[in-house]
Amino acid sequence: MEKSQAVTNQRGWRRRALFAFVGIIGLLVAWHFYLSVGLSSRVRSLQSASSEADQQLSISVNPLTNLVSMTITMPPDLGEDNPFAALGAALGEAMVQAIGPGLIERELNTRAREQYDLYAVLIPYRVRVSTEPASAEAVARMRQERDKRRADEARAKAEAEAERLRSIRAYVASNLALERVRIAPGERFGRTVDGVFGTIVNNGAESLRKVTVRIYFLDNAGHRIGEKDFSPVLVTEFSVGDNTPLRPGYRKDFGYNVEDDAPSGWAKKVEAEIVDIEFMEK
Repeated sequence: MEKSQAVTNQRGWRRRALFAFVGIIGLLVAWHFYLSVGLSSRVRSLQSASSEADQQLSISVNPLTNLVSMTITMPPDLGEDNPFAALGAALGEAMVQAIGPGLIERELNTRAREQYDLYAVLIPYRVRVSTEPASAEAVARMRQERDKRRADEARAKAEAEAERLRSIRAYVASNLALERVRIAPGERFGRTVDGVFGTIVNNGAESLRKVTVRIYFLDNAGHRIGEKDFSPVLVTEFSVGDNTPLRPGYRKDFGYNVEDDAPSGWAKKVEAEIVDIEFMEK
């Protein structure tokens, strides 16, 4: 009878040990699934964020196999004539395949150890990354956004240029003057040539790094039959000769040979105006 009681007790201990083992395994699996639920929540929030950004990334997690599947939507081809676009897409896909999975796996498995996820230690996370082209809707939307951005940039640039021209015209009209513009003989390589001479006067409060004068060639009837632009004032690091700005109250004499620029029918008469200026940076 004592032997029968010992056998019964032994069976009881085995049963309790089995129940304990199953319980421990259940706890490990339950803890892993609990953490997986948190991971899935983070993945869903990431997926929602990516869907607002043209669905560039989608992720799914299998808590039994610990397989993480990631699908990356490659940037759309907007049809621009860029010979490097296809090469860039190919390199981007190669980098995703070569670098992405290993980094993500290490991060997930390190996090599992930090959270005492023994199930993930026994069955480590594995990441599978695939790529897919952008959808037609995404391409159309990005083209529309690109065109709108370009239109906005062009409009802003045009408005800035219009404002610059208004400021130039206002300064020229109020503060700059051309005096004694005339045709006179000049000398070039030892011979006499026709030249346009005159003086620019700056009566304003700004120093000018560039002043462009346009000369109009006139026929006998006083009609304009040609033109030529000169910059008597031009301050650059490449300028040869006088490289000083036209300061407030200063005058600048100029003279240019126009023999090679004058059209046939020119009556050796000219008109002149200042068409462009640039202010010195303060």
